This record gives sequence, structure tokens and C-alpha cells, in this order.
Amino acid sequence: MGRTIIPMRNMVDHTIWEFKKFRDALRKEDRELFDRLMVHPKQHISAITYTNSLDVFSMMLLSIALEQEKVMAEMKKDIEALMKKMTGLEEGYLEDKQRIK
Repeated sequence: MGRTIIPMRNMVDHTIWEFKKFRDALRKEDRELFDRLMVHPKQHISAITYTNSLDVFSMMLLSIALEQEKVMAEMKKDIEALMKKMTGLEEGYLEDKQRIK
């Protein structure tokens, strides 16, 4: 008989299930955040499967970090765009003040 290989999706689900007591001990708002974090490994199940790693938890953490990095990069772009707009507004304000003099 051949070896039975547990599908990676089942391993990820099992790892999340192992955190049930931890999750239940969190405050409601923290549980909601925890649940949002646990969605990310499922979004990257193909990459986790491709690594063929037995350390599923590390792969889950990496997928969570990747998604958070995406959010931070998007926020950085938004901040830079706002700063650029503010700089333009300040320059326009200074030009208007010079015209008034």
C-alpha cells in the first residue's frame, strides 16, 4: 500500500482549528481580526501546497505577512499621493498670498 498524503488545505484547516481555544479566549474585536488573518493562508493555498513543506504554520504566517505587506504598500502609495496633493495645495496657497501683497 502507498502512503496517504493529507491534502494541504486540510492541514491548514487543522492548524486553524488547533487555535480554537486561543481564538475563543480573545476579546470579540480581536476574534474578528484573528478570523480575518486566518483567511489569508486559504488565499495562498496553492503556494503553500507548492512548497510541500511540513511546517504548515510557517507557510501560513508567511502568507499572512504577504497580505499585510500588500496593505502597507497600498497605504504608502495613498499617503504619498495625499502628500503630493497637499504640497500642491500649499504651493497654490503661497502663490495666492504673494499675489495679494
